[in-house]
Amino acid sequence: MIIETNIGLQYKVPKGPRLNSIREFQLSDGVIVATFDGNLNDLDFMVKYLNQEESKSLRTPTYCMIGVDLLLKAQQNKELTKDFVIEFVQLWDNLTPPSTTEERDLLPIDVDSIINNYSELNFYGELSTEFLSTIIYLYVISEKVKPKVGKFRKLLESIVFYCDDKIDFFTLISKLK
Repeated sequence: MIIETNIGLQYKVPKGPRLNSIREFQLSDGVIVATFDGNLNDLDFMVKYLNQEESKSLRTPTYCMIGVDLLLKAQQNKELTKDFVIEFVQLWDNLTPPSTTEERDLLPIDVDSIINNYSELNFYGELSTEFLSTIIYLYVISEKVKPKVGKFRKLLESIVFYCDDKIDFFTLISKLK
């Protein structure tokens, strides 16, 4: 279960200021996912996570990291992985992006049903469905508030195409960069 918390994480931008987290979500395994103000526009934000068992530093969940884990899951169960990813493509299609920072900061992160429906995917790959769902949800919102961006959506679509055998393994890997 994801719990919104207020630990007060900070991120030091390289050659820039120290930022306080906007929102923090503690996952059931103790990992904390946080958002920080970005610099593209007023609504832009960065996603970072802290897994204190692995590191004391905040890390950025990269598109490549997400794509590789989804690929590992698809290697074991293409249909379930495809359905999981389609949930987020549909979210992308239906989500009205926030128009103010207040809306952005209050947007509910509602992934409990997705986590429950796709828990079998926890047996494959390295990342939990709870972690992936939280990160992917935040990345969908993040890209929806940026003008003319769609790289993450293309990654999700590529995973679906791979699961449908419309692209091969090597084509998918080339899209993860």
